[in-house]
Amino acid sequence: MTETPEQPNGQTLPLAAELKPLPDELIVDSDDLAVVLDALRELKTDWAEVLEDSRLGLARLTGVECLAGAVADLPAKLRAAFAASAGGWQPEVDLHWSTLGSIGSAGSKPMGVGTIGPVAVGTAGSKPMGGGGDGSKPMGAGVIGPIAVGTAGSKPMTAGDPMDAGPVDQPAADAPTGAGVAVAMIDTPLFRHPVFTGRDVRTREWHTKGTTTLLTNRAGHGTFVCSVILAHAPAARIEADGALDSATSEATEWEVAQEIVRLGDRADILNLSLASHTLDGAPSLVLRRAVDRLPRRVLVIAAAGNHGETADPLLTGATPMWPAGLPGVVAVGAMDRDGIRLPFSPDAPWVSCQAVGFEVRGAYPGGWAKWTGTSFAAARVTGLVAARTVPGRVSPAEAFELVLDDPDSGVERYHWSGPNPGE
Repeated sequence: MTETPEQPNGQTLPLAAELKPLPDELIVDSDDLAVVLDALRELKTDWAEVLEDSRLGLARLTGVECLAGAVADLPAKLRAAFAASAGGWQPEVDLHWSTLGSIGSAGSKPMGVGTIGPVAVGTAGSKPMGGGGDGSKPMGAGVIGPIAVGTAGSKPMTAGDPMDAGPVDQPAADAPTGAGVAVAMIDTPLFRHPVFTGRDVRTREWHTKGTTTLLTNRAGHGTFVCSVILAHAPAARIEADGALDSATSEATEWEVAQEIVRLGDRADILNLSLASHTLDGAPSLVLRRAVDRLPRRVLVIAAAGNHGETADPLLTGATPMWPAGLPGVVAVGAMDRDGIRLPFSPDAPWVSCQAVGFEVRGAYPGGWAKWTGTSFAAARVTGLVAARTVPGRVSPAEAFELVLDDPDSGVERYHWSGPNPGE
C-alpha cells in the first residue's frame, strides 16, 4: 500500500483503486471496422461478437482471443500487418491501460501495478476533433484512431472515506437559483434522501438497497455529488445516471461513453466525477469520441483525479486523467479553504481550475457526511456554474468565467507550476 502523508484531518489518503483491464475486448472505429476485422482474421484472432454504437461511431468486439500468441502481442503484429498491406496504411499503435480512479479505502493498491494492459491503435491521419462547449477551447487535432483494447475505465475520484457530519443547511424550498438549467451527471445510483425533496432530480432507477446499510462507502458517492450540486443550484434540473456499480463503483469506459452521448442531448452541463488513465498518456479513444459527439452548448466538468502524490513509476502527478484531460473539458483540482492545492490534487498543465475539495459537506445515505476529493470540487464548480447560467442569455461557458472572476466562489484558475512547454 502506498499512502500520502497524513492530512490535516488525520486521514491518510489512498492513491488508487484496483486495476481492472479487460484484455479480451477491442474498440474499433466503425469506419475502419472492415479492414481491422480482415487484419485480425489474418492474425488468427477470434472474437465473440461485434456490437456497434452509431452515436459513438464505434464498434465493440468482445471475447477477443489470439489463437497464436497473446492479446498483448497484437500491437506489433498489427503494425507489421498494416505496413505490409497494399495500401501501406500505418496506424500508430500504443499501449493503453484504462485504469480505474480512486474511491476506495486506504488499502487500495497504487495505480500502475499489474501486468501489461490494453492496446490502442491510432490512425496517423485522423481528422481534428470538433469543438467543445460554447466559449470553451476547441478539441485540437490529434491522433485518435480505430482500436482500443480493454475498456475497464471510469470510477469516481475521491481521496479517502466519508466521515460523519451533522445536517447541512439547505437552500430554501422555493430558491430560484439555477432555474431552467439542465445538469446531467454519471455516477453511482442515487439513494432516496430528504435533500432531494421538492427538487427536480430525475434518475432512471433509484438505489434499491436500504438507506442505512451500504455495500461499501463508495455506494453513496452519487448521492453526495448530487447534493453538492443542488446546494449551489437548488432549482436546477438534475438528471442522474447510475452507470457506476454501487458495490465496486466501477464501469467500463464504453458504458460511460454511451451515457455521455445519451444525456448530452438534453443537458447544459455534464458533471463527471470519475476518471481513468492510459499507460502512454494518450487520450482515451472512447471517452474522447463521446465528448466530441456532444452538442456544442454542453459544458463538461470533470474531476482531475487524486494522484498528485505517488511513488508509482508508471504514474505521476501530471499524468492526464480522462475525460478531465481532454481539450474542451473543465478539469477541476482540489484546494483547501485557504486556496492551497491539496497534495493529492494533480499539478498538471491540463488542470483548468481548482475548487474547495477538503471536507466538503453533503448528503449521504442515511444521513450527512463530509468528504474530501476532486469529485466534490468538481461538483462545487458544476453547481456554481449552473447557478450563474441563464438559458438564452448566459451560457454555461460564460457562467464558468463568471465563477472564476468571483473571489468569493471558492473556485480559482489553476496556474501550473511546471516548466513551460518545450523546456
